[in-house]
Amino acid sequence: MTSRNPNPYDGEVYYNLGCSLLLQGKSAEAYDIFFKATWNDAWQHSGFLMLARIAAANGKWDDALSLVKKSLVRNYHNHTARHLQTIILREKGLQEDAIAFAQESLQIDPFNYGCLFEWYLLSNDSNVLQRMRSLMHGSINNYLELSLDYASAGAFDTAITLLQSYIDTYDSASPLLYYYMGWFASRSKLPEQALGFYRKAATQSPDYCFPNKIEEVLILQDALAHNPTDAKAAYYLGNLWYDKRQYTEAIACWDQSATLDDTYATVHRNLSLAYYNKLHQKSAAVNAMEKAFALAPDDARILMELDQLYKITGRSSQERLSLLENNMKLVEMRDDLYLERVTLYNNLGEFEQARRLLSQRQFHPWEGGEGKVVGQYILCHTALARKAIDQEQYETALSLLQALESYPETSVKENSTAHRKTTFII
Repeated sequence: MTSRNPNPYDGEVYYNLGCSLLLQGKSAEAYDIFFKATWNDAWQHSGFLMLARIAAANGKWDDALSLVKKSLVRNYHNHTARHLQTIILREKGLQEDAIAFAQESLQIDPFNYGCLFEWYLLSNDSNVLQRMRSLMHGSINNYLELSLDYASAGAFDTAITLLQSYIDTYDSASPLLYYYMGWFASRSKLPEQALGFYRKAATQSPDYCFPNKIEEVLILQDALAHNPTDAKAAYYLGNLWYDKRQYTEAIACWDQSATLDDTYATVHRNLSLAYYNKLHQKSAAVNAMEKAFALAPDDARILMELDQLYKITGRSSQERLSLLENNMKLVEMRDDLYLERVTLYNNLGEFEQARRLLSQRQFHPWEGGEGKVVGQYILCHTALARKAIDQEQYETALSLLQALESYPETSVKENSTAHRKTTFII
């Protein structure tokens, strides 16, 4: 892009390079690159915003204010830049100017959470804080995103205060809250405080914890650096890597997690999928899924995935049927498992039993299950009709075939949740 002109026609590549350098901790190099991005008109708003953040993080408040104003020239209504300018004005001790600018910004965008929190910090008005909480609807992601905005400007103490307010208000125990606070403390050169937050994060329930932001790679890596025995941090990081298709890194993290704590079923389940789909190690995949089910014998999803794995690795229908019938409580919980039991009866030639089971179940639509229930219904009826013809029971055969003219209607319960099937790639 610069082979014929040292100034780029398109600033996007420079902006992305600046972001990459910044995430690597190379802020000085990033600063120069972001300035290069602003040569291009389309990237002046974003480029100057990042420059203002770097200046603010270094405590260069006058430079930061000048740069963020240049960003607002290009995008006057941008809520992130307006939030940053409010932070800068507060840090410069210009309290009245900061409040006025925050209020002006809220006239433009009433959902500028950052300006609302700044207004609260400046005024200590509980009504302003309550207004912010009401607008944010208690969504943890709103708070995490806002805390990252503070961190980008080097305001790590304020970021911790924000997240602590969420914990105090909603009595939340999400691991991500404590991992974030640990990272903010670490960035503030407070290793003991960081370790305390990271240890707290490691004890929280992993349910519904799904890291997905690029910054969370850095956060979880830092957590493991401070607390190398944190099996859950390695597990979360593995999930994030797998989502980003970094499979080698994901498997390494899950292996690390399983080594640190061999009792968490989901880690073994995840390893099973990776072994089969990415490493093509069928035996290892089966062993890992069996381990997962042994650790979580009440998890219907893992049973479904184990049965699916048995199917594609050639286990007999009788063996698979025995597994399902030894876990009938779980089979009854999922339409896909119930239908697998029906299918196995059809495979074993027990068509009457398959037909009976189909007549006893109210199925719901689920992703990947389109046409499967109807298929098994047709199979058992046609097989029974052939058997009746062979026995010269023609009326019975005709009745069975006529039943296929219209599949029995089944109502779908409201608020039913579709079962998502895990795919093992063959």
